[in-house]
Amino acid sequence: MDKMLGHRSSTHVANASDKPIYAKVEMEKPKVESVTYRETDPSGCSRSATVDFKTDQLPNGYTRVAPGQDIEFQPEGSGYRILETKTVLVSVITEQNGANNAICNNLPLKENQSVIITEDEKIVETKMGSVWTDKYGNDHSRE
Repeated sequence: MDKMLGHRSSTHVANASDKPIYAKVEMEKPKVESVTYRETDPSGCSRSATVDFKTDQLPNGYTRVAPGQDIEFQPEGSGYRILETKTVLVSVITEQNGANNAICNNLPLKENQSVIITEDEKIVETKMGSVWTDKYGNDHSRE
């Protein structure tokens, strides 16, 4: 287990692409995609209804990240771990021709791990302690 003491963990999303992206980082939690309600009346007749939740609109919690910028996220419930490191879920979308295109959706990462959206809109983890250098040593900064 990883020990983290004395600092607040954070996850950065850096945008090395040439257009804005929208990012969200949240703590791992169960996701509800649909709910089914069933009931049976005293005569034995039953009925049910299912509600599906759609995700084709820009959901709440996304933050705009301009080209060449990075945003630090500290999701509720993260940080100050004494005995364990939790998982965060990273979601990043772009907007093209009025439609949302997912680069990643609920990508699980260790809390305190960061990512870069590359020039060609791929996602890569960063080298620990760096915002613009990926885990392979490539510098994605625009300088």
